[in-house]
Amino acid sequence: MPTYDVTIPYTEITARRARWAAAQRLERVEPVPVFTPFHSRFFVGQLDLPPERYFRDARAMLGCQLWWRAWVLNNVRSDFHDLAFWADQGDYGESWALGCELAFDEHSPWIKTHPVRDEADLVALERRDPLDNPAIAHEARMREQMAELAEDYVLRFADGVQIRPAEGIRPRNSTVGLFTLARDLRGPEIYVDIKQRPHLVHRLMAIVTEKTIQRLEWIRREFNYPMQDVFINDDSAASLSPRDYREFVLPYNLHFKNHFGGTCTLHCCGPATHLVSIWADELGVDIMWNFSFETDRHRVAGYMGGKAVLMGNVNWKLIALGTPDEVYRDALDVLQTFASYGGHILSTPNIAPGAPLQNINAMYRAAQDFAPNRTG
Repeated sequence: MPTYDVTIPYTEITARRARWAAAQRLERVEPVPVFTPFHSRFFVGQLDLPPERYFRDARAMLGCQLWWRAWVLNNVRSDFHDLAFWADQGDYGESWALGCELAFDEHSPWIKTHPVRDEADLVALERRDPLDNPAIAHEARMREQMAELAEDYVLRFADGVQIRPAEGIRPRNSTVGLFTLARDLRGPEIYVDIKQRPHLVHRLMAIVTEKTIQRLEWIRREFNYPMQDVFINDDSAASLSPRDYREFVLPYNLHFKNHFGGTCTLHCCGPATHLVSIWADELGVDIMWNFSFETDRHRVAGYMGGKAVLMGNVNWKLIALGTPDEVYRDALDVLQTFASYGGHILSTPNIAPGAPLQNINAMYRAAQDFAPNRTG
């Protein structure tokens, strides 16, 4: 039976979950929890695994996810505690499900075709079943194969606790974002359409919103996820002005949020200082998930500090290309800005492939060394 040994005890996972839960309740946790957002598919190069094989072969995907999780738990100092496994479709499974054609590069799938060109394509999109298409069938097949294979795999912790991945293979309960999905379907022309064909953008957004709701309702019913709570990814919307965001994105995000209710989590990797007040006051975001270092941290603190969980803002480029001291200093500045509020989790939008371990762990070192009343 393939066994992946973890050098920390399972009680540490329990303690990390407790710290995470406290921060999610807007409590002030010291030291501040540290989250390191890795993607398992970014490790395919270290395993000499061709990306297309990772996405097509259930055994390769499961093995990569197990290796990645054990490596993170054994080497990265953080509050990482996620033991779930999934049939990974990169960032484009939803787009594939609605008609985009995918290709592969050295890391992940990318969109080869954008199927929406005119009103006739919108009619075809309306008729497309978000639950019955090649992408959904592929995801289900991979998930079933991974679950069967996972019976023979074990994560073994230092205190003897063993976790079988078969107990945690589920589909993703989130979306890449309504406007991001609309952009994938239409292509970069959508930014021109906002000025020249606004009716097409509104209709596309309405269709995408309903298809996304249908898919998530089905996933939550079938796999016993809570029916409440939403995760909104606004990466592509960061390019819009506040006026265009309010017209073309906000109404659909609000409909999506209000349909499910519960906690509203928002992620945006892009520079979005100009949208912070809208997210805080008009969308009503409860969790800022791994937001960009290019979004002004002081503006985020002013609008959301103490009112929302704040994660992110450490410069991922420094983690990838800088020195441990540069990452440490940037992390300290983030801590100085947010840690006086409850609900702060030190993080970054992404950990790039090949980022030095010393740079990654510099965030944890900063959190351990930081004191809110420090003077230097």
